[in-house]
Amino acid sequence: AAEDVIFEKREKTGILATYFNLKSEESRQWEHKHDHHEHHDHHHHRGLNHMLALIDQSGFDEAVKELAKAIYLPLAQAEAAVHGKDLYEVHFHEVGELDAVVDVLGAAYYTILSGVEAVYVGKINTGGGMVTCAHGTYPVPAPATAHILSTLDVPLGGEAVEEELTTPTGAAILKGIRAAYRPRPEGRVLKVAYGAGTRDHD
Repeated sequence: AAEDVIFEKREKTGILATYFNLKSEESRQWEHKHDHHEHHDHHHHRGLNHMLALIDQSGFDEAVKELAKAIYLPLAQAEAAVHGKDLYEVHFHEVGELDAVVDVLGAAYYTILSGVEAVYVGKINTGGGMVTCAHGTYPVPAPATAHILSTLDVPLGGEAVEEELTTPTGAAILKGIRAAYRPRPEGRVLKVAYGAGTRDHD
């Protein structure tokens, strides 16, 4: 519903950009940033069938639901591979939470809405350093992200940053929409848009 979302213009390093988020998701991000206590014990862990059912029960068109499931499945496969469990046995922590389903549905919706025939990306910058997940602290890219990236035919690269720049959900979106690598495709610039995230980088 309209009252559940934030959709506004924000200035990011001197550029006016559009910020979009769920109100509940932004408040959770704020809590994680300002509260260092362990939350994950209170999360409800859900299986793959439950998560796919959430997608099916959404009010989106079938094409959006199918693409959303194509994006969500690599997340599930990565979690199962990392934990050495059967795909339908693994219970999701961060990946299985509602935020991930919203991100996946949003990515699918706007991909379908845009009517693009193909998506091309440059080198993927995973970032570096360490990241804390439900099971512990791991080097970036996190295990699930690394697993998904191993299934993508896209090279890694970019400036070294000691922060997680590619999450499992981000990698799964690239996999689900079948993004292909092009160093610098030829073409004309038809339209330009800026999206505002929650972090402030140089």
